[in-house]
Amino acid sequence: MGSDVIRIAHDYETDGTGKRGSHSVSLRQMMKIMSILPQLRAALTEMEGKSESSVHLMIHIGNKLHARIVAAYTCLNIRKFSQGTKGLFATKDGIALRAGEVLKLQAHQQDLAELFKTAGTTECAHHNSEQETECTYCTPYKTTSGSPSDSDDY
Repeated sequence: MGSDVIRIAHDYETDGTGKRGSHSVSLRQMMKIMSILPQLRAALTEMEGKSESSVHLMIHIGNKLHARIVAAYTCLNIRKFSQGTKGLFATKDGIALRAGEVLKLQAHQQDLAELFKTAGTTECAHHNSEQETECTYCTPYKTTSGSPSDSDDY
């Protein structure tokens, strides 16, 4: 993998009870994740101890990647979406981070900020909505016939 990619991985406990897996994101996508980290942590904290929660959050990170928190699950899904006949749906391409793993991202905030600075990573800068619509990174789907799916098809 190139130097413009970061791998987000699960904690893996030595007794073998932890989840294994990882997902690679671009520096630009990681920059977006870190910028919305307080919002993600607040949503996860609100969900703790509740069997049913009204929290539902979905934020576009870049390309077809989204950060999503769905009611009744205390985890952050960083997942690729695809467009189907009924609208957007979550694919298996991604990772679900437990609340504790999301908290650990904050411990790396300073190191990541330095990496972004060194690499010259910036967010897209559009001068108008037409330019943003034409940007395939910011608007990866041509048209959307429905809203993102709330199904658990990942």
